[in-house]
Amino acid sequence: MRGFSKCLLSILALMATLGLASAASAKSDTQYWQTLHVSWKVSNRVVLTNDTVMRTSDARGRYQIANHFMVGYKLGKHWSVALGHTADLQYVHSSYTTMENRFRQDVSYDGLLTIGKAKVSARLRLEERWRDGFTGTGWRLRPFVRLAIPLPHKLMLNLGHESFVDLGTTGFQKVAGLERMRNSIILDLPLGKHFGLGIGYVEQHGFVPGAEDTDDHVASVQINASF
Repeated sequence: MRGFSKCLLSILALMATLGLASAASAKSDTQYWQTLHVSWKVSNRVVLTNDTVMRTSDARGRYQIANHFMVGYKLGKHWSVALGHTADLQYVHSSYTTMENRFRQDVSYDGLLTIGKAKVSARLRLEERWRDGFTGTGWRLRPFVRLAIPLPHKLMLNLGHESFVDLGTTGFQKVAGLERMRNSIILDLPLGKHFGLGIGYVEQHGFVPGAEDTDDHVASVQINASF
């Protein structure tokens, strides 16, 4: 397990470095993401989660409203799995264009590495994607790694990296391989027993074969509710 952990961290660190190195020559956009995250602990092993996300940008206006529902099951001390569905409504300047449905499967491990009081966790997500007006299924892998650093007053600083790897192409999935990556720094603030607030910055780099890459600078705000 230790060898796998080191290998995974090395690969993701290299991918993040490549994305940051190429960001200087990319076409930039400023975006604003708002998320409502609700989780409900059904039992010691079963957790239901629902994320509602609205995204806007300077270039495209409101371009996405997505809802992600997941059912999670804890396998042991560190391992968990989850299944769920995404309904992704897409827009251009608030005008509806199309709908994408996704089926998600997650495997997560929250004890990957400990650095002092900081902890590293990882998740591997597989998605099957279907988009209205297009034929075919788009398969995509999304490896994610996060370093959680506890701060005074119950604050938590989260440093994250996520890669989007397309497994083949369809009419809407244009890149075979690494399509984009997200690097994030988020500060989580508790607001009471059941609520919290996450605020931070996300750098999203998109790889565009044969054209200029894209680089989105995102202000992210997330309201968390847990019951």
